[in-house]
Parts: sequence; structure tokens; C-alpha cells
Amino acid sequence: MTILEHPEARALLTDAALGAAQLDRLAAALGPFLARYLPLLRRAERRHNARLVLLGKLSSLTRKTCEPIAHHFGVRREGLQDFVGGAPWDDEAVVAEMRRHVAEAWGDPRAVLAVDGVLAEHRGHWLVREILLLQRRVLKRIDVTARSFYALIVPGSAFAGSLFELALAADRSYMLADDASSIALSPLNGGLLPMGSGLSRLEARFHGHPDQVPGLLAHEGPFGAEEALEAGLVTFAPDELDWDEEVRLAVEERVAMNPDALTGMEASLRFVGPETMETKIFGRLSAWQNWIFTRPNATGERGALTVYGKAGQRPEFDWRRT
Repeated sequence: MTILEHPEARALLTDAALGAAQLDRLAAALGPFLARYLPLLRRAERRHNARLVLLGKLSSLTRKTCEPIAHHFGVRREGLQDFVGGAPWDDEAVVAEMRRHVAEAWGDPRAVLAVDGVLAEHRGHWLVREILLLQRRVLKRIDVTARSFYALIVPGSAFAGSLFELALAADRSYMLADDASSIALSPLNGGLLPMGSGLSRLEARFHGHPDQVPGLLAHEGPFGAEEALEAGLVTFAPDELDWDEEVRLAVEERVAMNPDALTGMEASLRFVGPETMETKIFGRLSAWQNWIFTRPNATGERGALTVYGKAGQRPEFDWRRT
């Protein structure tokens, strides 16, 4: 039996089925949705074909491949087939725009907390277990990325529960001191999404002060900016007057640093606590051996280790991150 043949999976698929009236409403809402993405396709012909393909997918056609869609709209099928099968487009730009879209349109902290509650309650269920494992893997990839991460918490953002893990994984978190800014914790912050060290990100943040974690998890309701800063859940909480300048200085400060030194520093700060086989492979040791010592900045022709001790020679650095 496959996953999709499981009785509970079949029930979920049945519940997710959309009727003709629902599809019609989706088609009517397609215009504003496409307005964000079609400009990423450079040629007008491709933008036109993209619109037809998506409208065809949302239509009542029995078969929703290129040929019936083309026949339905009275166009040649070759154009749609070429668009679907071979037209070049920048998938990274589309994914980046989709991330921004999701953050703006669906960032509802209450919805996140509601979903987190269901996942925590049914974590023994096979499907929920797979969802939690996927969340765990995604967050672990952020932990080991050789990039600086800043979380900017403003009104309308959804840093709650499992999504607050992103702020905990960030190198710094800035929360606008505004009455509408808030963060919240859920049971998933209590260890269901552990780091490679085995600690939760909340335990890693309060390493050396484990007695503070239970009280934070038991907190009722969201944390305002002042309360979150006092509790140690965010790094800074500038007011509206200082916000732009604080964020600008933080970014410029980080850009001015040696990129390889940053990689080692960030890996060391992210992986506090016990050393495990996973952190040895992907954490501090990996940062120093793979991202620093073997980089041209260290061992290249003009790297720091190569010219060390040679009179009159100075290292030349590539300031781009790994």
C-alpha cells in the first residue's frame, strides 16, 4: 500500500477536492496573482502562454494537458507545449517572489499556532511525523548555511510557533517596538524541531540558563516587543524612529567583515551545547575545514595562510560569501 492509498490519505484527498464553482472563483482571482509572477517572464508570448496554461488547469476540462487547453482557447498547441517543456525562465526569481508572496499574504500567527497545536497533539500519527521531520530538515539546513541571517519582526509578520524557529535560527533578530508587533511560542518550540546538537533552538538561545525555557513555553498569549526583549527572545527592539538606521548599520557592519571569518564565527555561535556526530560533520568542524581553510582566502595563491610569514606580502581576499 502506498501513502496515497492509505485510508486516511484518501479521506484527506477527498476533502481537498474542489468543485466547479470553487474553480471559477479561483480563476477570477488569478489576475492579481499572476501580476506578481508574469513580469518575471521576459517575452510577451511566454506571459500569454503562462496565463492560458494556468486558466486551463483551473477549467472544467476533463484532460488538462497542452493539447486540450490549446483547443479550448483556440490557439496552436505547439506554443503551449514549447512553453511548458522548453521555455527558459529564472526559477530562482520565481521562488524568491513566491516566498515574499507567502510571507505577505498568508502570514497569520493565529493560523500558525492552530496548525502547530494539531501537529503537537497528533505527533504520533504517521503523516504528522513526516511533516515534522520535513520541517526539522528544512530548519537544519538554515542552521548550517554559510550566510548571515537577520530576522526582521514587524507588524503583519508571522513569527509564531514553528515559524518563530526562523528567528531563533537567525544570527540576530530585530523587532520593531510597535504595539502591533508580536511573537508567540507553541509546543513545537519545546523540542519537536531540534537542532543537530539535540537541543531545541530555544534551549540553544538560553544555553546555560535552562530554567528560563519552561516559563517561556508556559507563557499565555503573544509577547510584545518590550516583553520579548526583556525575556531575551529577540536581539534588539528599536522604535520606529531608529528602525531603518539600526537595520542599515547592522547590514553594513556585517558586509564589512571578512566573509570566511563570519562563516566560522556564525557556526560557532549557532552550535552551542553538546557536540554530536551531526554537529561535527555539519557544524563547527565543517565550517572551519570546508568553508575556511580550503577557501582561496586561506590557501589560494594570495591567501592568508600561503603568504603568512613572507616579508612584504599581504593576503588578497575575495569578499564574497561561500
